Amino acid sequence: MTSQVMAAVCGCPYRGRMRVDRSDGPAAPPTLPAPRPAAAERPPGVGDLLREWRRRRGLSQLALSERTGISTRHLSYVENGRAGASRDLVRRLADGLDLPDAAHDALLVAAGFVVHPDPGPAPDRRELQAVVDAHLPVPALVFDEDWNLVAANAPVRELLEGLPERLRREPVNMLRLTLDPDGLAPSIEDLPRVRAALLARVDAQLRQRARPVLAAVRAEVGATGVDAPPASAPEPAAGPGGVLIPLVLQTPRGVVRLVSTTTLLALPSGAGGPVLALETFSPADAASAALLAEPG
Repeated sequence: MTSQVMAAVCGCPYRGRMRVDRSDGPAAPPTLPAPRPAAAERPPGVGDLLREWRRRRGLSQLALSERTGISTRHLSYVENGRAGASRDLVRRLADGLDLPDAAHDALLVAAGFVVHPDPGPAPDRRELQAVVDAHLPVPALVFDEDWNLVAANAPVRELLEGLPERLRREPVNMLRLTLDPDGLAPSIEDLPRVRAALLARVDAQLRQRARPVLAAVRAEVGATGVDAPPASAPEPAAGPGGVLIPLVLQTPRGVVRLVSTTTLLALPSGAGGPVLALETFSPADAASAALLAEPG
């Protein structure tokens, strides 16, 4: 019997062919799509931080442009991520927004720069000058990790008089000044031994910590003579201090026999501060002591 006939008999409207579910058991629930993993939160970029701080300060791009000298177009590009920010530009923005140090550092990191710890306040040069003057009449000086002269007393300054201006130009590098053929090198007796001891000390320092400026000076003076130390040369300690070096100098006063002693200075700025070394040249005999005691 067809569906049309059955519909006529029962008086039901015809609704098309009936489908019979022949599957066993209840129908399976519909399959839902798996939830999509939440996207990782993106750290704020330099543009995001810049925009936030500008709004906090109540400044328009035009007002910030007038404060910093950076065009509004470039500010807009940085805020929208269409342009990067150099270290100098970050500094100018931080100054224009009057940012605290922590916010300035955050801007630098967001711009892709490494933030180095604050080395602390520089030591007072007057205090360092007092330290070297306290060793009179013994020559004494203070130099930094790159061997640049920081303070010197009168005997040292007298020793440097007459040297070429290029060697005495700031910053005065004591490694260059000592080993350069136009520096103190011609006045040093047994120069190969002194040279080998100094270069070995610098090499030990560079192995301990990278110092690009010092490495460049080391390469410069290393090209002016033989670097190989004598077999009997003492093993240097790492760093700029801790080595005793006999030194015989031809000076206008005569031959002076000295013993160079280098000691690291403890500074109140702590471990992150600059490393300075005090070098003194004590007389090795009575005649040298008498020459140093003579008034200049």
